[in-house]
Amino acid sequence: MDPVQPNPDPTGQSQNKTEDPFRFRVLLEPKGFLRIIEFVLAVLTFATTAGYQSSVIYKITCSGNYVFDLKYNFSYPFNLLKFGDACAPVNSTVDAYPGGKASFFVAIGVLAMLYCIVTLIWYVFLEVKFIKLDLVPAADLVLTAAFALFFFLASCAWASGVDTVKYWTTYENFIEKFYKSICNNPMNKCVGVTPANYASLNASIIFGFLNFLVWLGNCWFVLKETVWFKNRQEQQQQESPEKVPANDV
Repeated sequence: MDPVQPNPDPTGQSQNKTEDPFRFRVLLEPKGFLRIIEFVLAVLTFATTAGYQSSVIYKITCSGNYVFDLKYNFSYPFNLLKFGDACAPVNSTVDAYPGGKASFFVAIGVLAMLYCIVTLIWYVFLEVKFIKLDLVPAADLVLTAAFALFFFLASCAWASGVDTVKYWTTYENFIEKFYKSICNNPMNKCVGVTPANYASLNASIIFGFLNFLVWLGNCWFVLKETVWFKNRQEQQQQESPEKVPANDV
């Protein structure tokens, strides 16, 4: 009697389980996990810079009887161009302009956020379908290294920009540069009431350099996905001699 044969698949397809088209486990791998961290740091960089707003308040008494409360608000993009004079209709112009440095810093953060979103979509939904496409990992490596460089340059520039903002909004410099003739007059009195809060700006610089370090470190894990790294590993394995056990007999 012939042995009973298993019933074939009525669809004619293999019963082997197909690979999951979505690779969510890549988010637990170094390159995916670091990409999430890069996105969070880019958001914090953007929020602490573009969302910054503060003010300084001065009380100026002119000729002993006219009290003027001067409140100067400043925020992103930090166009510190003119200060109104309390006791005289004269405007003083600021020589330095930190707005360009702030805009460059924020622009890098926004581009980094967008790039993180695009690459995470690629890692999870598309990479498994185009696993043999070697150009994408190479482009990912180049852009990851470029963002590391841009974050370093932007953070250095913005650190200088923050110093400029602090200089032009500090009470001593404010009085010295714009109200020197008024505050040196014995008939007038100048008093700083409320200083500015620079905590958010200081944090933005820290987040900028953290972005640089994380993007730079991620270059190694992205490099391991490129065809250059894989070919080099194969070549080293072929060139390395096989280990022969020592003859201890």
